Amino acid sequence: MAKTRVPYAAAFRQQMIDLVHAGRTPEDLAKEFEPTAQTIYNWVAQADRDAGKRHDGLSTAERQALTHLRRELRQAKGNAVAARMSRRLGRAYDMGTALDGIRQTAKGRPGAKFTTLMHHIYAVDRLRAAYFALERKAAAGVGGQTWQSYGLDPSAAWRCRARASGTSS
Repeated sequence: MAKTRVPYAAAFRQQMIDLVHAGRTPEDLAKEFEPTAQTIYNWVAQADRDAGKRHDGLSTAERQALTHLRRELRQAKGNAVAARMSRRLGRAYDMGTALDGIRQTAKGRPGAKFTTLMHHIYAVDRLRAAYFALERKAAAGVGGQTWQSYGLDPSAAWRCRARASGTSS
């Protein structure tokens, strides 16, 4: 992993740029001062872009504007997800809303740990909706349960599963 350090002061960077413009080489300056020759080359190139002498990249002002626009775009995308989720608040909480929330958390906090997502699965309303969406004449499941036999008292089974997962609806 690369080492990180506090950025050099703007006055120090400007002094290095002035010394290069006065004829000193970045290699000589790197031996005398802490920054590497490549770092000094980068500072000089950026100063030349800002002064309009180079056109091979963005000026500092353009880079800041681009960063600002990217931040606004990220915020707008986040607001769109939040708006979509708030519109759904009046409706039943569905799996799509749950996945949007999980996705937004994962993107916003890359180091987040998801210890359990069982409360999204074992909510009684969600289990009921999934049950009634099943094909009624489908083959029996792994435990030999058919739609009809499970349906004798599905709410009790759903509540039991929800209780076992530590959630209820």
